[in-house]
Amino acid sequence: MVCGGVGRQLLQHIVSCRSLHVQQGVYLRVVGVCDSKSLVAAPDVITRELNDQAFSEVC
Repeated sequence: MVCGGVGRQLLQHIVSCRSLHVQQGVYLRVVGVCDSKSLVAAPDVITRELNDQAFSEVC
């Protein structure tokens, strides 16, 4: 799977703003990332999420 430019920038922005999110009381859970041909998702999207390391591996 290869992230496109917009998807890559969005994931990088989410990761780079984690400290700001915490200060504002915001918690973003990313449970899946997909493109037109593939999907990477957390094993259980109700209780788990993809971690920041997974973003690096996906893109």
